Amino acid sequence: MKIYLYRKRIKGESTDGVLIDQRGNRICDTAENTLTMLPEGKYRLELKKYKKGNYRAAFATPIDANGEKQQGWRGSGFIIHGNGVYGRGLGSNIIVGDYLVPGVVTHSAKHFTRLIKRLEKAEKRKTEVEIDVKVLRC
Repeated sequence: MKIYLYRKRIKGESTDGVLIDQRGNRICDTAENTLTMLPEGKYRLELKKYKKGNYRAAFATPIDANGEKQQGWRGSGFIIHGNGVYGRGLGSNIIVGDYLVPGVVTHSAKHFTRLIKRLEKAEKRKTEVEIDVKVLRC
């Protein structure tokens, strides 16, 4: 399964984007802290326990062109639920929801739960999930 994150607006501390599935359907909007966001590239998503909560989240691990895990990367990239990007200690997190204003999303828990259920189905089918992170350049 493949998911695309298209970053549409980067300004100041906030980066806003959209998650799209492999069929081109919009999954939800995203918000990231510009200072800590994941670099452009391909990542494998795996469900893991999130460090700051008692729930599972999607952890992003960089992969190369062949789909192999890149060695030596020690970052933390999680897809999580939340309201905004202004918490400094969160690391490289992608917050999902509906766009409200730059750097802020609403209905985050709803979209997060839907996305995690989708990833759990893929996990049960033993299907790897990739996310391709790109900046739209206008």
